[in-house]
Amino acid sequence: MTQGALHHLESYLAGRESSRTVSNWAMQVLSADDAIESPLLEEAIVALANLEHGDKRLDTADEDLKFFRDCLMGRRAFEPAARVAEKRVN
Repeated sequence: MTQGALHHLESYLAGRESSRTVSNWAMQVLSADDAIESPLLEEAIVALANLEHGDKRLDTADEDLKFFRDCLMGRRAFEPAARVAEKRVN
């Protein structure tokens, strides 16, 4: 599933796939009964699903998609949003 997410991230960022195509793929993944193997992968797929709102202002920013791509490739560190929020409270 990680390779699929990377493929769609790269294809979208390079302009080879539309936001609708990528979002549809991500929605199919999210609606399947299969567990997503990591919080990073889940957040990346949710970000891809959010590409097709019908309002560009609500779509996931390219810089966020590049961040997820880099994290999935091991180029950057990823910390789940829940853990970041927990650190802010403590």
